[in-house]
Amino acid sequence: MTSGPLQLRITAEASNLAVARTFIGTALRVLEQPESIIDDLRLAVSELLTVLVKENQGPIELELTMNEHDLRTAISGPTTLPPLPADITKMVGMLAPDGLELGDSSWVIRVSRE
Repeated sequence: MTSGPLQLRITAEASNLAVARTFIGTALRVLEQPESIIDDLRLAVSELLTVLVKENQGPIELELTMNEHDLRTAISGPTTLPPLPADITKMVGMLAPDGLELGDSSWVIRVSRE
């Protein structure tokens, strides 16, 4: 099954963290993903978004795509993204062992579907 892309654009406000978690959870349930992946991805995205909210880096865009091999969640801001604290990078890396790509303008979490 291929899906793509599902998108959400929010401002960098703490109240929008719940909006983003709901978006991820709802989208992944519609895409019939296991609850374990939904829980891990919601937590990983929430942690990354918290960094952007603290830095007031908005607006924030989330893009979720899925193909037969992996599920990809991209987070981007309006400018160069701030460095991630080491503890956040480590935690997200444990939740998404298939990949965390830290670019200057986007962060991408990959979860293998195989």
